Amino acid sequence: VPAALARLSRRGWRAAAAAAGPAAATMAAWGLWTRAAGPGLQEASELGRAYGQGLGAGLGEVLRVSYLNAGYYSALLGGSFLPDPGSAAAIPLGLALLVLSAWGACSAWRRSGEPAALWLAGGAALHLVWPWRYERYLLHYLPLLAWAAWEGGREAGARLAGAARPETLRR
Repeated sequence: VPAALARLSRRGWRAAAAAAGPAAATMAAWGLWTRAAGPGLQEASELGRAYGQGLGAGLGEVLRVSYLNAGYYSALLGGSFLPDPGSAAAIPLGLALLVLSAWGACSAWRRSGEPAALWLAGGAALHLVWPWRYERYLLHYLPLLAWAAWEGGREAGARLAGAARPETLRR
């Protein structure tokens, strides 16, 4: 929804609000139903138990989980390209792919306001701070990661080609 709103806001906030209305109404109705049927959103209570009741109380834990998750997901991504997924090269390769993807997504966002970049950034933030790891939730991000890595590679290639122009080398 935020990615779509970012794109629609270029047409005006009324168009964005009209498009977001059904999604917001559905989410609000679902939230009210979960409160009426029980304790509310289970995820909110799970996060409260995992990180303490206030963000300040759990900030150190959020940073620790983010660090561990970055390593875990980097190893998972990098290991999927290696004959031995558990090798020592998995984390550096995964980090390199994630950095390339972040570069590509940021470049596409600056260039055209590509909403996929915002969706990918939101997914990355969620997976960094979420204290439980579920690989199955990563599947719909894989096409976006591939797209963003491609964009990052194109950007890197263009910069390298620009740096290797004869007039640049003479200086």
